[in-house]
Amino acid sequence: MTRGFLLVLMLSLFSLSALQAQSTEDLRSTIRQRTGKQVEWQKDAEPSDQIRGAIRALLRRTLSADAAVQIALLNNRELQATFEEIGIAQADLIEAGLLKNPIFVGDARFPNRSPSGTDIEMSIAQEFFDLLVIPLRKKVAATQLMKTKLRVGDAILKL
Repeated sequence: MTRGFLLVLMLSLFSLSALQAQSTEDLRSTIRQRTGKQVEWQKDAEPSDQIRGAIRALLRRTLSADAAVQIALLNNRELQATFEEIGIAQADLIEAGLLKNPIFVGDARFPNRSPSGTDIEMSIAQEFFDLLVIPLRKKVAATQLMKTKLRVGDAILKL
């Protein structure tokens, strides 16, 4: 049982990371095709060593308009904030496929007169309608994710 649970957990984590990588890769390739420039989503507060190295290499040479645009794409905090909107939309897409938590109710009664048996009642409830609308919620969330990616791409191209 524990192995099965761990396997499901690991597969879920891998699928989530694959979704995140795929969602930004198509945006990055579109930007690369249209501008010839590279964009990166920095998931940490500070730029990675690879990005810092690329910026330093561009700054060592004579600064051209193309180099300035590439530096702006790699080192723009506002642009990184718009990339975070993709992460939020991805989380919304994942959440759209989940069921709401069931409601558990339990009562225990200890009577002080005859018959003096303990009465324990337990129940569980799940919204049936929630099961029916999951596909619709996923479709709406996927559309919102695409809309967010297009908005981020537009912000990059306007930069």
